[in-house]
Amino acid sequence: MNALAETLLAWQRMGKLYTRMELEVCARHGLTRLETDILLFLANNPAYDTAKDIVEVRMIAKSHVSASIETLLAKRLIFAVPDAQDRRRVHLSTLPAAAPIIADAQAMQRAFFERLLRGLSEAECAELRRMLGIISENI
Repeated sequence: MNALAETLLAWQRMGKLYTRMELEVCARHGLTRLETDILLFLANNPAYDTAKDIVEVRMIAKSHVSASIETLLAKRLIFAVPDAQDRRRVHLSTLPAAAPIIADAQAMQRAFFERLLRGLSEAECAELRRMLGIISENI
């Protein structure tokens, strides 16, 4: 198999592994993948706290994000506060009830990256981050 095909397959396998690991978290807490993703996004990116931020950064359909936010609000895992200057802008935050779910999901993310980077030195990990930064800019 050529190097390009091997690289593309590796990306696919990484995505499938992450999905499998995330679905285990979802099953334990009775959430969908998107609901779990939103909780993680809010916890891991405190500067990005609106539905618009989630849509733009994660590149997920607005309708899907809105529906999942409504479910998380109903489950009392997040709350929404209108912006003081612009009432159309709503800031989202997680509630204490979401803490165990977030902790579980963050542990899953750490395990995922530990598995991916197993056998790489610190220097190799730094080089990988550098290269991924370049790739990201190329996209």
